[in-house]
Amino acid sequence: KTLPELTDTFVSEMTEFETVEILINDTKDRIEETKRSQASNILVEQIGTELGNLVSDEPPEALVQEQIQQQLQDMAMRMGQQGMQFDQFLEATGQSIEALAENMKEPASQVVKIDLALRAVAAAEGIAVEETDIEDEIKVMAEHFNQDPENIEEIFRENGQMLTLKADLLKQQAMRFLEENVEILD
Repeated sequence: KTLPELTDTFVSEMTEFETVEILINDTKDRIEETKRSQASNILVEQIGTELGNLVSDEPPEALVQEQIQQQLQDMAMRMGQQGMQFDQFLEATGQSIEALAENMKEPASQVVKIDLALRAVAAAEGIAVEETDIEDEIKVMAEHFNQDPENIEEIFRENGQMLTLKADLLKQQAMRFLEENVEILD
């Protein structure tokens, strides 16, 4: 099979770009942006891991169990969106929900440790979530879901999730603080 020659004419007919040069520059820009994003994600993950490792005490069992339940609900919701029932998954993998929950215990414990550590960083550094931060986040969500901000806020209020949103924003701000101020040592 012979590939067509990469010419301005071919590019303008087959893509949104008018020239080969513009296509190549756009591709390079996208690759660089992806690399920056991946590097940032890796940094956040490493900061979280190290932060969790600093917490020497075992987290409260109630918080770990709450995290496990949240992860199970998230898993069931994602499966439902893909057309699979959670019970079908358990049957296909030959696991009981208890066994699955037990397998989630260690990762859930680590998530809780990171959560507690981020809250401690926020308290130590005087990081606080302002009402404008909440409003801004609701606007972002509203835009993402093509909804009115008032509708999104109402959903959060009806479901008793405003404190959860505020806590999540606090942890995000604490993580941003760490990203900006962490010194990386080899």
